[in-house]
Amino acid sequence: MRTLEEIEAYLDAHVSIDQLSKLESAHSLYMYLCGIAGRSVTRVDQLGAQARTCTQLSKHTPEGRPIFNSDDCIAFMACVTGAPAQCCRAWLQRSFLSAMLDEPASSPVLH
Repeated sequence: MRTLEEIEAYLDAHVSIDQLSKLESAHSLYMYLCGIAGRSVTRVDQLGAQARTCTQLSKHTPEGRPIFNSDDCIAFMACVTGAPAQCCRAWLQRSFLSAMLDEPASSPVLH
């Protein structure tokens, strides 16, 4: 794993502000579909037909508990946004590291 500074530099060089916003929305939707988050800024019915097929990437245990799988999350984000998986992985790593370091991520916050 890279440092937060290295991840920020990679995202600054490879991802536009608009794409960062889309990645954040896709992550929020994945977390919502898994049942980990209570709401999402994007609804499944707002997704294109191809992206709707990606909803199978959200998984649950037989008892119905959510399963978070980072590879599935990255694949979902790439499918929904059209961004390269490497950019999705960097966004997810930055989000995780920012949360662990209790530092806000620099992408726009969506409400």
